[in-house]
Amino acid sequence: MDSRQSKLYFDDTCKVCSVAAERAQKMSGVQLHGVANDTESGFSHEHLMKEIHLVDSDGSVHKGADAVIELLARSRGWKWFAPVLRLPGVHSLAVAFYRFVAKHRHLP
Repeated sequence: MDSRQSKLYFDDTCKVCSVAAERAQKMSGVQLHGVANDTESGFSHEHLMKEIHLVDSDGSVHKGADAVIELLARSRGWKWFAPVLRLPGVHSLAVAFYRFVAKHRHLP
């Protein structure tokens, strides 16, 4: 999958999210789309604010921790980590960690 054709929708009101999205762009070439004023994604604002959405040119959608893992799989230098995060048990921990961080991302 050509990451340059993929779009990453993220909470651009969140400093941590913005820094992470910019890093993902550098690592994989994905196109960034902040969701503060989103009108094009086709997803509800509520869903976009809950977790990141990675949309591929073929319409495939990866959300939350699975989007992060997919971005790692496409990146230079971190490809090796994606299969580890997909292992049963490890994947559950990655999802739980992502949800915790996402829920608390606006804390000082």
